[in-house]
Amino acid sequence: MTWDESKHPRHPAGSSKGGEFSRASGVEHRSKMLYDMAQAGGFSYKAVTHEIPKEGAIVSIFPELSEGIDADYFTPADLARYFIKNREVLRQPGNYAGAWKNEGRMYLDVSRIVKTHAEAAALCIKHDQKGFFDLKEGKEYITNPGAKSGGAAGP
Repeated sequence: MTWDESKHPRHPAGSSKGGEFSRASGVEHRSKMLYDMAQAGGFSYKAVTHEIPKEGAIVSIFPELSEGIDADYFTPADLARYFIKNREVLRQPGNYAGAWKNEGRMYLDVSRIVKTHAEAAALCIKHDQKGFFDLKEGKEYITNPGAKSGGAAGP
């Protein structure tokens, strides 16, 4: 086993505790928790309230913000970076961070949860998305199979 410095955070050099080990910050702790959930299949997360929704139909409405990362190289730091990079959009009411694993890749996006499948299907058409995910049923619905914007996250 080799030493992984990223798993052992230290206080910044030059501070009164410079170089001493520190406890992981809330962001690092949440990133690790969400990383574990993403590896298990995926999650939706409201960064402002720390809510993990259990109901509704979720659709990616910002395809230009989607990212795809090789699952073998995906880390909690990727989640933290994505949250920071997209913090303004994630702070907007109704927006959720999402991640899921598919065919060896982890996908990150900003999504919206709606109450009905009809609303979700309409958002799929509007935002050129292939489908949506029903959180309660744990099932994906393909409503727009010809959509192309999902390719923004990479192959």
